[in-house]
Amino acid sequence: MISKDLLIEEANKIKKDIIKYRRIFHQYPETGFKEFKTAEKIAQLLSNFGLKVHSNIGGTGVIGILEGAEGNKTIALRADMDALDITEKNDTQYSSKIEGKMHACGHDGHIAMLLGCAQILSKYSDKIMGNVKFIFQPAE
Repeated sequence: MISKDLLIEEANKIKKDIIKYRRIFHQYPETGFKEFKTAEKIAQLLSNFGLKVHSNIGGTGVIGILEGAEGNKTIALRADMDALDITEKNDTQYSSKIEGKMHACGHDGHIAMLLGCAQILSKYSDKIMGNVKFIFQPAE
C-alpha cells in the first residue's frame, strides 16, 4: 500500500515537472479534435514513465495504462486537453504562442496534474493492486 505521506512527498519532488508540463501545454494550445502535438507530447511522456500507450482514441485521445502487481480491477483517471478559440492577453513567458487560441479553461492544468499522477504512480506499480488508466480526452 502506498501511504498518503509518500504520495505527498513524491508530488513535492516533481512539482517543478508538473509546472513545466502545464506551461508547455499552455504555450501551444490546440482546439477540439486538433490536439495533435498535445497528444504526441502526452504519449511520449506516458511512454517515458513506462506505461502502455494507446493513441488516436476518438481522433486525438490518448490512454496510458499502468499495470499493477496483481488484481483484475481497473480505475480510470481523466483529463480533458482541448483549448479554446480565445486570444490570450496575459503577458508571461509561457503565454500562448498560437494566435487566437488559449487554455483559458484550465485543461492545461488538468493535463499536467494527470501526467504528474502517472509519473508518481508508475514508480510504485509493484504496490498497486490492479490497473490504472490515464485518459486524455479530446474535444471536451
